[in-house]
Amino acid sequence: MPLNDKLLKNIKSSIKCYEIADSDGLSVRFSPDSSITFQYRFRIIGKQFRVDSGAYPDISLAEAPELCRLARNEAALGNNPIEEKGTHTFR
Repeated sequence: MPLNDKLLKNIKSSIKCYEIADSDGLSVRFSPDSSITFQYRFRIIGKQFRVDSGAYPDISLAEAPELCRLARNEAALGNNPIEEKGTHTFR
C-alpha cells in the first residue's frame, strides 16, 4: 500500500503495534501510544534487520524514502546501517 499523508494523519490507535509496507524496504510502524515511525527493513547475509529512520511528522513522508535509500546503499555495500547510523544521518 503506498504511503500518503492522509493515511498517516488519519490512522487510528490500536492495542497492538502494526506495520504498513510501502516499497523498497520502507515501512511505517504504528504503536499503541499513537507514535508513527518510519523503518527500513533489509537483509545482510540472509539475516533480517530493521532500522528506524525517525518519527512522523518529525521526518516527513518526502524525507523517509531518501533516508531509506541511504540505508539501502549501506546495506548493498555489506555494511549494517544500524552500525553506520552513528556516522550517517539515518536519524
